[in-house]
Amino acid sequence: MKAYKERYDNLYIPFMNWLVHYPLSWINPRKYTIRERQAFIKLLLDNSQFMGKKSSKLLIDFYNAHLDLDEFDIRKNQNYFKSPAEYEEQFYLMANALLEESTQVSAKLKLPDMPATISAMYNRRAGKL
Repeated sequence: MKAYKERYDNLYIPFMNWLVHYPLSWINPRKYTIRERQAFIKLLLDNSQFMGKKSSKLLIDFYNAHLDLDEFDIRKNQNYFKSPAEYEEQFYLMANALLEESTQVSAKLKLPDMPATISAMYNRRAGKL
């Protein structure tokens, strides 16, 4: 149980807080500022040891999409013109994986199912972006 608590406290709670609070207007991920994207990738990389099987498999693809969007956004490299859409797709895959995993961990810890609530709200909102 200690390992589940550690995962929940170090990865899933900060992730859910970021998801709810950081992009305050719940804008489309391709429109996140460079600073917002950097904060998110730092959160993931600094806590990758707590990821479950699904999110850890997605990390490399998400990281690559992040780097490609930086290439397009910061360096203005037009060869990466598809990177905003790719980042958005990878972001949603990662977010859904983390929310799914955190739902499972919260159940094991007998915590309220906040991850499922956030997931439902986020996916409903994401469909409208």
